[in-house]
Amino acid sequence: MLRTLTILFTFSLLLINCKKTEYEPVTTDIGQTYFPINVGQNNIFSIDSVKYNAINNTKDSVRKYIKEVISSVEFDSSGDSTYKVELYSTMDTSKEWVYSSYYFFSKNKYHVNFTNGGGFITTDLIFPVTKGVSWNINSYNLNEPQSATYSFVTKPWMEYTDCVQVFLKEDVNIVEESIDKRIYSKGKGLVYRILSEVKINSEKKNGYKIITKRIE
Repeated sequence: MLRTLTILFTFSLLLINCKKTEYEPVTTDIGQTYFPINVGQNNIFSIDSVKYNAINNTKDSVRKYIKEVISSVEFDSSGDSTYKVELYSTMDTSKEWVYSSYYFFSKNKYHVNFTNGGGFITTDLIFPVTKGVSWNINSYNLNEPQSATYSFVTKPWMEYTDCVQVFLKEDVNIVEESIDKRIYSKGKGLVYRILSEVKINSEKKNGYKIITKRIE
């Protein structure tokens, strides 16, 4: 009897002193905030284009503005989201915006895919965002493989405090200028892109350069 009471008393003490262990969920930032996207979101960019003509030895420059309007979203059976983006353009932001085209962004825990209106898919970002990691942006199409690399992460750039750069190529020499680099800012998305394909022959240039900058 005494042994039974002792066991009961010991068990009661254990119950009194035993505390429930609560585990806080561990949140890991894999870099998805470098590409925020929601229905109703608007993104406005300036686009400066330069076209070189070696035959006429001319250089034509033009600036226009584009506005992305995230108009709708659909979810597949696994919960992955595909956003429709309507694109508008203008030569003057105080004037009317004119609808020009549409495309899609698909985002999940592994990547962000861009799909144009003709169904051509490229992989713009992969997760987690890690410096030095590379991937093939053409893994969802039939084009030749093209490597993209996170050349820097969590780095300030211009007025943005936390950015990542997607580096595709930068070949600049006396015969060509071939560049494709993109910068994304945390909480903003794409803030800058330079795309240049220029051939140089006896100081005459042929090709184009396009610089895209986020303004809103």
